[in-house]
Amino acid sequence: IITDSGATVNGISINGAAYYYKLINNIWVFQSTILSSVSKVNLRFGFSLSFNGDYIVIGAPNQDNPNTSTTG
Repeated sequence: IITDSGATVNGISINGAAYYYKLINNIWVFQSTILSSVSKVNLRFGFSLSFNGDYIVIGAPNQDNPNTSTTG
């Protein structure tokens, strides 16, 4: 996983993104782009990253309230 917390996504500056690559036959091959479910300027999704087994957590320090769902 490579993150870019300053990426412009769908015209929204500094929204952020993460890019998933997989090692196949000794070559890193791009698999997918991971985006936040929240779109806002200066969100900085991808600012931090943590792995634990099969799980990954990607941080966005400028999310308004981490205790409130913003996806509906």
